[in-house]
Amino acid sequence: MLVQHDDSDFTDFALTSSEGKINDLTFGKCFDCGKERSNVGWCKDCEINAFKENFKNWTSGNPNIDDFIKHTQLNANGNVDYLEYVDFEKFDLIENTKKGGAFSIIYSAIWLEGPRWIWDEDAEQWTRNGPMKVALKRLNNSQSMSEEFLKQVCYCFFFCLRI
Repeated sequence: MLVQHDDSDFTDFALTSSEGKINDLTFGKCFDCGKERSNVGWCKDCEINAFKENFKNWTSGNPNIDDFIKHTQLNANGNVDYLEYVDFEKFDLIENTKKGGAFSIIYSAIWLEGPRWIWDEDAEQWTRNGPMKVALKRLNNSQSMSEEFLKQVCYCFFFCLRI
């Protein structure tokens, strides 16, 4: 049985149980706003506000794709529940894998910064986990993607989150 301590050094994670069963899982309070976190290091309100502040700093060039990325960010419940736009110059060692098909080309690359996957307890912030090898898929005619195609991508993204 783990319990939340009153000492502020131990407010990040608590597991309470009764009769050997897990009843409640809490992640402590956000040090910025004081609200309960919804996941390890994740304060939904603060993270969504940070995403909103950052909207003006990026664009894919396609308003439909931008809206889809923003939708995932505004509805995220944890640090792996959303997409982010990554500018092409943030990748290195980009190589054509000679795979793909009639509609796309697949590349391998190194994402220099990497995703925000690591919670730094001392700094109380997310840090990036780079460099990381990734696959990039270049879709032919991606600037004229149909709304139906984006709906299918959206469905697949949210389906994968549930697995």
